Amino acid sequence: MAQVQRSVWFACALLAACGDNGDNANPDAPVAPDAAGPVTVFGGSATVYGQTVKTYGLLQGGTLLEAGFIVPKAVGAAADAQPAGTFDGFGPLEYPAEVTQRSVLTLAVLDFFRDGIGAPWGEAFFGVHSYMIDDATRLAVVCPATVSPAAAEVPAMYNVLPQDTYPAGGCIAGEGLHAVDLASPEMQTPAQPFTVNLWLAYSPTDGHMTVLESFVSDSFLSTGTSYDEDVRAPATYPPAASGKLFPGKLHAKLDGSDWKIYFDSFITAP
Repeated sequence: MAQVQRSVWFACALLAACGDNGDNANPDAPVAPDAAGPVTVFGGSATVYGQTVKTYGLLQGGTLLEAGFIVPKAVGAAADAQPAGTFDGFGPLEYPAEVTQRSVLTLAVLDFFRDGIGAPWGEAFFGVHSYMIDDATRLAVVCPATVSPAAAEVPAMYNVLPQDTYPAGGCIAGEGLHAVDLASPEMQTPAQPFTVNLWLAYSPTDGHMTVLESFVSDSFLSTGTSYDEDVRAPATYPPAASGKLFPGKLHAKLDGSDWKIYFDSFITAP
């Protein structure tokens, strides 16, 4: 997939501002073939610095167990070799049909920031966006935001940035108005190393949640450690999530020579 240029974002804005569990099988969705164990299905892919990154879903008997990205570990070293000032974007990558028809996840976009965006993210990292809207709606997102998200749609431990377009605020065209993950390691006192986090983005026109976005540091991708975080549920889900699966946990785990950056523990949004 073609590589596109994207702009750096957020550092100034932040510093200034700063269901039920169980079987989720959908009889209307494509059913993975019967197998003795879980079945992996793949969605869109992109070539990222010479390596193939792709979306995937893991299903068992039609029940969605995982959904996310497969990222070769070699991407970390290849990304680190990019020249200073590199800001690249890759996508959109569609999630597999088995994922989109069961869950809120629709498509994904990856950004790479060679120089980071300022403390505490002042190092190379990928922005891993999982959207809950279609691509036409994504491309129509413009700034500045005219509304802030309803308090009920903002989970605990999130800081919504100002409505203005970056750098005065936290609104980015094609993404929305961002909320910072205050539970992430780098936001603690004393600060822990920046590894992985989970930001959120909201429509700048209706205030509903549209994006789950992880920052994944390039240094983390070059290690063999893992990361786990609860996806803190809002008191009220966005209308488009009604009756669909919403992620309960975020993980980053090394599986052989590939990283899996994925969601699981889905719940059905009311």
